[in-house]
Amino acid sequence: MELATQIETVVDGFKSQAEAVEAIKSEMADIRDAFAGLSAANEAEVEVKETKEELVQKFYNILKSGEGVQGTEVAKEGEIKSAAFNVADDASAGAGVLTEVNRQILTRLVEEYAITRLFGRDTASSTKYERRVQVGTGGARWEGENVDLQNGAHTGSPRFATIKMTHGKAIAKPVITAEALKDPFFNAESFLLNDTRKQLARLVAEGLVNGIGGENQPAGFMTYFDEVEGVKDVADRKVDMFPVVVKTAAELAEDVALIDALQGLQYELKTGYVAGSVYVMSRKMFQRVAGMKDGIGRPFMQPSLDKAVAGRIFGFDIIVDPMIGEDKPVVFGNIGDAFKVIDIPTALEFIRNPYKIDGAVEFYIATRIGTMVNDNESVVAMIVKPAAKAGK
Repeated sequence: MELATQIETVVDGFKSQAEAVEAIKSEMADIRDAFAGLSAANEAEVEVKETKEELVQKFYNILKSGEGVQGTEVAKEGEIKSAAFNVADDASAGAGVLTEVNRQILTRLVEEYAITRLFGRDTASSTKYERRVQVGTGGARWEGENVDLQNGAHTGSPRFATIKMTHGKAIAKPVITAEALKDPFFNAESFLLNDTRKQLARLVAEGLVNGIGGENQPAGFMTYFDEVEGVKDVADRKVDMFPVVVKTAAELAEDVALIDALQGLQYELKTGYVAGSVYVMSRKMFQRVAGMKDGIGRPFMQPSLDKAVAGRIFGFDIIVDPMIGEDKPVVFGNIGDAFKVIDIPTALEFIRNPYKIDGAVEFYIATRIGTMVNDNESVVAMIVKPAAKAGK
């Protein structure tokens, strides 16, 4: 009887071990399934990225061939108008392609000039883009124990205002011969991007820097430096106006005075804005600064190893741009924080017209570009008023 009990105990032990092994096998199977799921997810993610690139290329191929296009419109209001562009599996694919194409075009445009490369970038879903900003701040005070049990006066409250995007439509109308389009080695993407850049770059840059606003073009960066508004305290200044320092040409006639004025721009900004700032100068101002020396003959400006930078002064980079005028020859601050260029991909238009010119295809490319003041405390400009003429 005792032997039988021992045998039964041993058998039960084997059964327990077998059950444990089965449990381990089950857990390992679950782990393998989990790893397989992760692997499949990673592969799917790679496929999505590849698909997006393929769709962009497909869009340019449609521009080249006109496949599936009824009439002349290829893209309008955020939609690709081609039956050959099948996005049934992902309704947002067409909008994503146009967003990428618009980003490529705008990036090439803004990178053509020194100052426009410094502007920040943002994306808007329509031309009605705006945002609310705080004007001023609340206050504070020291206060002892409230033994009189009276409510103290409030310490003030900030106000809020709206900044609206300005925008304009820039167009290009390149023409390509039918023979070139039939050439299998002709790269429609490269041609359209490069030719559009050549046609639009100067126009867009001028608008981003000096545009006057209104219906046809955006308000440019330099239009937000105003002699009247810019001298006001930030609490009283319009939310889309930057601060300025006003000087006369006579006040800056001596090199020492100009150096003091340039260095003084740093102290017009709050400490947190100075880090990462640059000086942006007109060509004439830069030529003068480059030749100035201190009392023992040392140049104030130091050379820079960065080809995109003209030099350095007081430890800050100097950027020279031909579109900066002599009435506002210097801006100092963090340009990217101050001013934004807004992509509006839903406003991108492509028209392919093979009927207008015999033996050629005319392309109409239009994109709306927006601008907006982002932070009106992060830059300051120097306004230089001309010397008074004799007899006045």
